[in-house]
Amino acid sequence: MSAGAPLRGLVSRQIADVAQRRLTDEPVLALQGPRAVGKTTLLRRLAAAHGTVVIDLDDLETRDAVAADPAIFVSGPAPVCIDEYQHVPLVLDAIKAELNRDGAPGRFVITGSTRHDALPQAAQALTGRLHLMTVYPLSQGEISGVHEHLIETLFNAPDAVVTANASTTSRAEYIERATSGGFPPALLRQTYAARARWFDDYISLCLERDVAELARIQQKAALPQLLTRLAAQTAQVLNVAAAGQAAGLKARTAENYTRLLEALFLIHRLPAWARPSAHAPLRCPSYMWSTQAWPPDCCDSRPTSSTAPNRPPYSNSATYWRHSSSARRSSRSHGWTEYPPSVTGEPTMVPRSNWSSNATTDQ
Repeated sequence: MSAGAPLRGLVSRQIADVAQRRLTDEPVLALQGPRAVGKTTLLRRLAAAHGTVVIDLDDLETRDAVAADPAIFVSGPAPVCIDEYQHVPLVLDAIKAELNRDGAPGRFVITGSTRHDALPQAAQALTGRLHLMTVYPLSQGEISGVHEHLIETLFNAPDAVVTANASTTSRAEYIERATSGGFPPALLRQTYAARARWFDDYISLCLERDVAELARIQQKAALPQLLTRLAAQTAQVLNVAAAGQAAGLKARTAENYTRLLEALFLIHRLPAWARPSAHAPLRCPSYMWSTQAWPPDCCDSRPTSSTAPNRPPYSNSATYWRHSSSARRSSRSHGWTEYPPSVTGEPTMVPRSNWSSNATTDQ
C-alpha cells in the first residue's frame, strides 16, 4: 500500500466470518468499536446475508421513532440489526423483553461506538445474553488483500514463522504503513495532508460531540491537551498522573477523563503483566492507540509543506523521539541509540547493534 494507492472496493474483513459463526450460538451479538471503523458496513453485509434491513439510529427520524416505541422495532424477523444502539439505550430493555419470549440464537446484531460497559443501562440489560466483539481498524493484511494466519501458525507450526529470507519491506514502508492507520475513510484519501485533516476532524468531533453524549465534564478544554500528552506515551508504561499534570488536571480527574477516551475507543489500555521468573514484575499497565496514525497527528509532528509536502507524519522515525523525551529514555534503556543527524537534520533511533559510521537514514 502506498500513499497514492487508496483502498479500492469493499475490503474483506476477517471478523465477518467469525461474527457469522457466533450468530449460531449467541442470542445477541454486539459489534463495538470506534466510529468510521467499518461496523455499519459489516452490519449491512450480515443483514443482507439474512435478508433483513438495518435500523440506523444515526438517522434522527429513525432514532426518534425507536425511542418512542422500541418494542415494535425489535420484533422483526431475525436477525434484527440495529446500528449505533447507544443513541437509544432503552432499546436494550426491549430486546431483553423480546428474548424472554424467544431466546433463540441469532436474534439480534447491534453495533455501538461506545464501550458497552461504559453505558450504565447497557451494562445490566442483557447480562448473560450478549456477546461482545470489538471491530478494530483494518489490519495490514486486510488492506493488502492478504489473509493473515500468524496466530494459527504459531500454534500449529511455529518453525514456519522463522525463515532465512530477508524482508523485502523497507524501513520507510514500515513507517508509511504505521502512520497511515487502518480507518477506511482516511485510507481513501490521496495525500497525507488529506489524511491528517481527516484525523484532525475525527478527533475534534469525538472530543466535542461523543464525550458530551457520554458524560458531563467540567474541564472539557483540557481533553485535547490530555490526549496529546497520552499520545507521547504510546506503547510505554502508562502514567496518567503525569499526563494529567501536564494538562493541568488532578490525578483522579485525569484518570476519569482517560477512561472516557477509552470508552470512545480513542485509546486502548493494555493490562499489567508479570514475568514468571524471579525478576521484578511489571505492575503498571501500558496502552496503545486504536490506530498508529493518531499519535504523530496529535503530537503535531507533521512535516512542513515547504520542505516535504507529501511526506507522511514521522516519515523519519526520529520525529517522534524528538517530541517525547520519555520515549527517548525508554528506547535507550532497551538498547537503542541515535544515528548522527541526516541531511534533514533529524536523528534516527536504531538498535546499537546496528551502529556503523557509514550508516544513513531513510528519506
